[in-house]
Amino acid sequence: MEKISPIVLEFLSAKDPFGVVLRKYCNEEHALEYAFLQLVTESERKEVNQDFLLAIDKAILVGHSDVNLFLLFICQVTNYYHKHNQIEKAKALLLIASSVTDKGVLPFIKAIYFNHMAMHKRYLGEIAECEAYMNQCISLVDKTEPRARVLIQNYMTNLAFNGQLKENGEYKLEELNGLPSALLQSIATQVKIINCIITGNYAEGLELIQDVKKNNQSELDASINTFGDLLKISSGDFDESNYAAKDGQLIANAFLHFSNERYDDAMKICELLKDKFEITNMNLSFGYLPLHYQLCQKKSGITRLLLQEKIKKGGGFYIDDLFFGRIQLLENDEEGANESFKRLIENVTRYDAMKRLEFELQFAKEMKLPVILRLLNGWKEDASALGKKKKTEKIQKVVSDEKGVNRLIGNSPAINQVKELVAKYAVLKSPVLITGETGTGKELVSRALHDEGTYPSEPFLAINCGALTDNLLQSELFGYEAGAFTGALKQRKGIFEAAGKGTVFLDEFGEISPKLQVSFLRVLEANEIRMIGSTTTRQIECKIVIATNVDLHEAVIAKKFREDLFFRISRFEIKLPALKNRKEDISELISHFLSTNSSNQEKQKSVSKELLNSLIAYHWPGNIRELKNEIERLYILNPGKEILNTEDFDFSHLQKVEEMKQVPPINIPVSKSESVVRDEAVLKIINSGFRVDRRIELLKELFREHKKLTRSQLMKITNVGPTTATKDLQTLVNAGFIVRRSPTKSSSTDYFEFVS
Repeated sequence: MEKISPIVLEFLSAKDPFGVVLRKYCNEEHALEYAFLQLVTESERKEVNQDFLLAIDKAILVGHSDVNLFLLFICQVTNYYHKHNQIEKAKALLLIASSVTDKGVLPFIKAIYFNHMAMHKRYLGEIAECEAYMNQCISLVDKTEPRARVLIQNYMTNLAFNGQLKENGEYKLEELNGLPSALLQSIATQVKIINCIITGNYAEGLELIQDVKKNNQSELDASINTFGDLLKISSGDFDESNYAAKDGQLIANAFLHFSNERYDDAMKICELLKDKFEITNMNLSFGYLPLHYQLCQKKSGITRLLLQEKIKKGGGFYIDDLFFGRIQLLENDEEGANESFKRLIENVTRYDAMKRLEFELQFAKEMKLPVILRLLNGWKEDASALGKKKKTEKIQKVVSDEKGVNRLIGNSPAINQVKELVAKYAVLKSPVLITGETGTGKELVSRALHDEGTYPSEPFLAINCGALTDNLLQSELFGYEAGAFTGALKQRKGIFEAAGKGTVFLDEFGEISPKLQVSFLRVLEANEIRMIGSTTTRQIECKIVIATNVDLHEAVIAKKFREDLFFRISRFEIKLPALKNRKEDISELISHFLSTNSSNQEKQKSVSKELLNSLIAYHWPGNIRELKNEIERLYILNPGKEILNTEDFDFSHLQKVEEMKQVPPINIPVSKSESVVRDEAVLKIINSGFRVDRRIELLKELFREHKKLTRSQLMKITNVGPTTATKDLQTLVNAGFIVRRSPTKSSSTDYFEFVS
């Protein structure tokens, strides 16, 4: 067995926090160990450090002699990526980790990996997969391990927050058997209290809290007051004077306002506290108040939208069926409501959550008393209490099974030209370049090319080049040999090879680095690749489709994109028209999106001529993607209407963009005496957004005037995100206009200085 790093050994002994262990044993000369040490600090920062992302990639490729430390590093980095919404990077790392878990890894480290996979799946909203990984994790845990408590507690807490810790009257605490008695008691008490909060069993929960206070279980002191407040609220105590903590007072007040039908006051409090209710506690009663609010106003559409968003963020919960049933009642779908309520009662009974149901029902002000009473009495099979079932005409849902050019909706000259080029280029072996604005349908066209090609039954594999840094992108595309880096225990094909004779779609191709541009040129010229760690080349047979919304011709002029690569990929180009240039297709696109969303229980919806004219008049800067999102929203928010009119459409999303279009162009002053930063008109334009070239000119003027600026300052001035700000600054650095200064090792002190 390979030698285990002292970092891992000390970590497993649980004598010190992991950060202390790293500082004690870290070899700063080793790329991975030093990056691991940096991760402790970087995880506390709100912003992404681009230099640190490069350090992560270097660490992964350098690897480590101890695969256990390598796997721990990957697990912690995925947490960092999740925090900063870098999902593609997290996914790529976990793919690498999947080969590491085969051999040479200690069972407890493997359990940690499964725990992180579970968190990743929960983040993606794949709850069934999350639970499967949690079960794999817990099956590997040796309860004698000092750090076993963390994994066991995660598993038990997950059950408790889902209100599933107690089933058919018995707590499921088997996984705690074998732990030291004091530890067992501490974990068991905590998860029982959480489960009582979620299921509404306040009396039992408050009794458990009293036991904690008597026994001085110090580990629960930090959270015990919060638990107590939530239990008192679930008992119906809405008197704010009974709560010492500010949050407890606010939550109690929100429920009190709602009980007294002061709905707007309750919602103001919800807005104040919304950030406190994240994925881990989405099932708390307070999180459902916005749904009660919309249902009390009989707005079933927006309630469905909010409920879907809640489930996507934190997963499904059996109390959700109360809200689905109420939505269905408002939409006169009594058969659907009957099924939802039957399922609700089955689960509430199974998990001893009737008091939670009783608590929620007091806010269901739109529900009729007979329905509430029937729910409280167990909701038997007979649906007569609801009246007659809704008589609906059975309409077969329109299922889109179009392939090839039939995927492309519309018959305008612009889109017909695209269809002709797709049919013509699909059979060619040469690469195809798809260009166009964001949201014009580049991936859809790439799939049409695949369908119309010679091998439509072969794989279609897509990758976002802009989402991954060089090293990870290279790993994903070209694959690697066993031993190419630590953790690469077996050979893994890249997608160029895995696609066989199918299609590889490279999105955001304009974002790749000069180094990878050289590699791609070799791929395109010789149809061969070289795996990372290999000395030989391999032939590939896939068709390559490239997409970008970057003007590659301008990038060539700016020396950001290789001219030879540009000419190689642009021989067969499909330029996608903006939606504003194919407005005659809007009516057909709307009909398509409405039919895609319709169920087999309802007739096809349509829009009125008045609404259609308004939508055609809009310039659609987000193109087809924006239109699709707005039509789906329109459909969900108006469930009972067949003909949708202007009063049904929320134009507020569009008006903000229209206002931006009305802002006059920026005239950058050339005199330093005219301070662009103090000009309120310019600040207004900055806050509204503008084109890249004008923003770059503004940055130049700011540096001419102020000499030294940080990225954070520029983000606030120009109202852009960290990624955009980094790209803009890199553009100026590459042009020699500014230089980056690093006065200390900490990237937080970095600034940029004007080169006079």
